[in-house]
Amino acid sequence: MEIEQIVTSRISRLWHHSIVQNAIALYAAQFATFLLPLVTVPYLARVLGPDIWGLVVFAQAFGLYAMLIVDYGFLLSATRDVARHRDSAERLSEILSGVLGAKLLLAFLCICLAGLAQIFVPALHGKGMFLWMGIFWGIGLALNPLWFFLGLERVRLVTAINLAVQTLATVAIFALVRSAEDGWKVLGLQGIGSCLSALICLGLAYRREARFRLPTVRAAWETLRSSWRLFLYRTAIGLYATTNTLVLGFLAPVQFVAFYAGADKIIKPFLRLMDPITAVLNPRANNLAYTAQSEAARLARRGTLGMFAGGLAAALVVFLLAPLLVRLALGPGFQSAVPALRVLSILLPVLGISIPLSQQWMVPLGLDNLLTRITISAAPIHLVLAVILGSRFAELGVAWALVATETYIVLAIWVVLHQRRLNPFTYPAAIRGVDVPQLEGSRDAD
Repeated sequence: MEIEQIVTSRISRLWHHSIVQNAIALYAAQFATFLLPLVTVPYLARVLGPDIWGLVVFAQAFGLYAMLIVDYGFLLSATRDVARHRDSAERLSEILSGVLGAKLLLAFLCICLAGLAQIFVPALHGKGMFLWMGIFWGIGLALNPLWFFLGLERVRLVTAINLAVQTLATVAIFALVRSAEDGWKVLGLQGIGSCLSALICLGLAYRREARFRLPTVRAAWETLRSSWRLFLYRTAIGLYATTNTLVLGFLAPVQFVAFYAGADKIIKPFLRLMDPITAVLNPRANNLAYTAQSEAARLARRGTLGMFAGGLAAALVVFLLAPLLVRLALGPGFQSAVPALRVLSILLPVLGISIPLSQQWMVPLGLDNLLTRITISAAPIHLVLAVILGSRFAELGVAWALVATETYIVLAIWVVLHQRRLNPFTYPAAIRGVDVPQLEGSRDAD
């Protein structure tokens, strides 16, 4: 009886722990942003057909480019700043205003670039509505201030808002998209949902957590300047997957884009399962990097082992059930997506290593520059592989190019950390005598 009471008590404490509660809330946010659109895939694949649906995901690739540019790595850098200054309303107001101003400048830049793309890219001629709806959707996603509430470790209300609005957008897609001629409405409705969520959450941030302050060009520029390294890192990571769709769009018929996009849509929810855990651990890792680097190393070790084990298990499930997943999600005519899905499943354990090592260890220690150099060095490798393999093996080729690139990043991170004796698995013994970035206020630095 005592054992049962002890177990029950521990489960209750774990359930009410702030990290667990925030992780649950972020899984709800993930459901709203990424899994709810997946619910529409079987319906849209049948209603729109491979050609129009391939055009929709082609436009979504441009929207994801816009999201990556406007987000600018603030999910890492701004979240870190908020976590360090969460007790200062004045500093929070400065951070929120600076990031919002920076994002508005970047959104304007994306709109200008989209206009040039429509003029000079032959594949976009006559497809302007798809392009602009994709840009609208991507900018709306990037403007959401979830990063702000992550730094405060208070995300439950925000995720409830996102879930409600995105659910309404999904219902609207089923109601209003009835034929191939309605393909552009998919992106338009998703864009309305993302922008509405962003506006509501911004209002909540200014009402409860920070004083409203008009963004200024100077503050926006300073924010951009201080975050550019993590922007390069985040952008390079996001570009790999997005580039595959664009490369296929230029090298192969549009139905092959649909096959790869279908496999990518199925694997994305499995990859996104890592995001909430990463997001709730990052503020804690940044705090520990200031107060106890040994504890930060322990968190990085546990995160790496746990995410690798989970990724490996998920990869086996996806590999074995690939034919069933494709049949359920995409329907008849998409059997060619099965081999690509099986290749993409390898990403799950690979990212289970690279994400915690980079975001829960290197970034909190201030090793942004080192991480960015590794990630950028993979960009030309991926582009060359995608073009060569994509032109020869279509959707299967670009899938292998992505897996090879992510594997290179993992190996490069591991080798560099080992050479510099910064491996969290040997910390702190192997780190003595090594020039490690010591952060102000860290007990390890005392």
